[in-house]
Amino acid sequence: CAPKSYSCAPKSYGRSITAMKNGGVLVLVAILLSTVISCNRDKKKEKPTEKTEMVRHGEFVVKIRETGSLEPRLFVEVKSNVSGQVKQLFVKEGDYVEKDQELLKIDDDKVLQRKKQAEARLESSQASVEQSQLQTFLTGKGRSSDILQYENSLESAKAALASTKATALQQLSSAKTDIESTKNLLEQDRITLSQTKITLQQAELQLDQNKSNEASVKIELDNARAEYDRSKDLYEKKFVSKKSLEDAELRFSRAESAYESAQKNVISQVKSIESQQQNIDARKRAIENRQATLRLIEQNLGTIQTSQEASTKQAIANLKNAKIRLQQAIETIEEQTAMSLTAEAQAQSGLIQAETTLQDNIIDLDWTVVKAPLSGRITRMSLEAGDSVMGARGGYSQAPPVLTISDLSNMEATTR
Repeated sequence: CAPKSYSCAPKSYGRSITAMKNGGVLVLVAILLSTVISCNRDKKKEKPTEKTEMVRHGEFVVKIRETGSLEPRLFVEVKSNVSGQVKQLFVKEGDYVEKDQELLKIDDDKVLQRKKQAEARLESSQASVEQSQLQTFLTGKGRSSDILQYENSLESAKAALASTKATALQQLSSAKTDIESTKNLLEQDRITLSQTKITLQQAELQLDQNKSNEASVKIELDNARAEYDRSKDLYEKKFVSKKSLEDAELRFSRAESAYESAQKNVISQVKSIESQQQNIDARKRAIENRQATLRLIEQNLGTIQTSQEASTKQAIANLKNAKIRLQQAIETIEEQTAMSLTAEAQAQSGLIQAETTLQDNIIDLDWTVVKAPLSGRITRMSLEAGDSVMGARGGYSQAPPVLTISDLSNMEATTR
């Protein structure tokens, strides 16, 4: 069976066709051999006709008689996330691009300007937060001091009123009884003064003990600090474990806390001594006043009575004034504290907004360079440098694509 007619060859090879460039000759040889064998079997009685052909290298092309379209299986329509004018094109239609390759550059002057403005607002917001935090701290620090001062004034007014009433009650008795009572009270004040002095001496002894304890704790603190520094140095040189370093740090922290407590005890005792000294001075002044009062009572009981009534009224007025000043101080400080906290919260909110705006501008600036989402060939591109593009940030905009990238390594034919 000669290769000229191919009458014995298979009539159909199917609709699926594979183009083979380098292996075309091998397929041709296989088909010829199959045809020759088949023809030899059907024409055993015929005398074979020998024919020799030269094997040639070339493309094995098979045509199909169908109509349809050839399309890539994978393609992406690339959109810009930001709007603006195309400043520069790095590719053209038909170019092959790699994934993340820069495709075009959008004018970023406006984005840079917005970014600088956002950075300036961020710095201003940070300064506002720091200022509001400082104001809150100062308000809270002054609050305790002011309230304590007014509370002490109130207690002093109460004490003064109580003392005045007691004195007035005693002096309103009969002349002899008043004089004797005043003498007894004067003697009691002297005894109280003596007791107060003893209490002061005890407080001074306690202060000495506290100072001694402070010195002892200071030595322990120095030893703990030295041990921590030594452990830290050995840990950095990898001579001891991290657990040893943490134990040394814990001992140092405890020693430091103990030293602070000892210092506070000393300060507290000093204040106690000062209070006792003030009490002694007050007692001395009370004794002097009581002596003067006794002399005045002896001279004129009526004048004493009038004076005591006036003192009582003044003490009551002082107590009322102290209460009013304390209440006003509390209300003022609470208002200032609330205002400080509100200002701090507003500053924090402004800082968060400024940070968010700056981050958005940084993202927009990065998006001014459009990059390829995959490797492939640019099969459609309908813009030039200077054209305006519409942003499709987040993928929800109906902005048209700027170009299309197709993966031509995997195509499919759709026939009708």
